[in-house]
Parts: sequence; C-alpha cells; structure tokens
Amino acid sequence: TGGAPLEKALDTFMARRLPRVRVVLENSLRLADWEIHPETPGADPGRIMSETLDYLTAAA
Repeated sequence: TGGAPLEKALDTFMARRLPRVRVVLENSLRLADWEIHPETPGADPGRIMSETLDYLTAAA
C-alpha cells in the first residue's frame, strides 16, 4: 500500500516511545507515592528524577 513507509515510520516511533513512556509513568507514580508517604524508607526523589532525565536524554 501507499502507506507502508508511514506505517514503518510509526512502528519505529512507537517502538522507541513506549519504553520511554513506561519509564516516565512508573517513576511518576513512584514520586507521587513518596509525596503521599514521605516517611518511605529509601525514598530519593532527586535520584529518580535524575535517572529519568538521563534515560530520556540518552541516545537511542
């Protein structure tokens, strides 16, 4: 079909995007939990935020 190159581009985009979205979602939920429960042992919001940013800015 005429849409094959577009489909391939979208598949490639989604293959890269979904893991990134998963990391952001999981880490956001963890940060929210720590906000609700600040007494959580080992809670380190700065580390999670830094690791998330590092992951998002790393070369694919």
